[in-house]
Amino acid sequence: MLELSQLSEQVQAMSREIAVRRRQRADLLALARRWLTRYADLGEQLRHPARSSRTAIPTAEPFDHYVSLPAIPECFTVIAADGSQIQPDRHGAALYHLINVGSIVYRHGSGQAPVAYSHPTLGYTDDDLYENGLLVDGNLLDVRRDLAEITRLAELCAESSTDPQIALIDGTLLLWVLEERANTRADEWRRVKVLAYLEQLQRIHE
Repeated sequence: MLELSQLSEQVQAMSREIAVRRRQRADLLALARRWLTRYADLGEQLRHPARSSRTAIPTAEPFDHYVSLPAIPECFTVIAADGSQIQPDRHGAALYHLINVGSIVYRHGSGQAPVAYSHPTLGYTDDDLYENGLLVDGNLLDVRRDLAEITRLAELCAESSTDPQIALIDGTLLLWVLEERANTRADEWRRVKVLAYLEQLQRIHE
């Protein structure tokens, strides 16, 4: 049983803490904007420190450079894909994993209703469940889901004949999860995964 009355003081303390955090974020945002203006033209000088700390490398453009948005076309196609997964449970009645990729194609300006798809894949054989002797779970399954998402997105882009197209995917365009498996044995495995991912990005670009 939860005694809500016992939480009243803690909720009030939480509210005060949230107010403090908001003020701190506002101060940090103002500071970031000042720095953006102050260091806008120093990208070349900051390249070496950025490279040594493995952060984003500045480009030749000023940091505060912006490009005006083009006019929105009357008709365009939006294609999006997102995935989810069920992790394998060693203590379950059966050992399996599931990857489900949902996707949608919306032809703006056409008057057509959006078309949604769902592509579930059940992994239950030894080839599905194990990779290099390791059970495909955690980050390994995350990579498979990411590859399934980007592959489905590329397929839908290739099938669509309407231009222009906007391709949307959740998360980052980089497989950061691969960094957590940085060791000599995993180098070839990582290379194969990255090349497969880049292949689908190239299909989308084309």
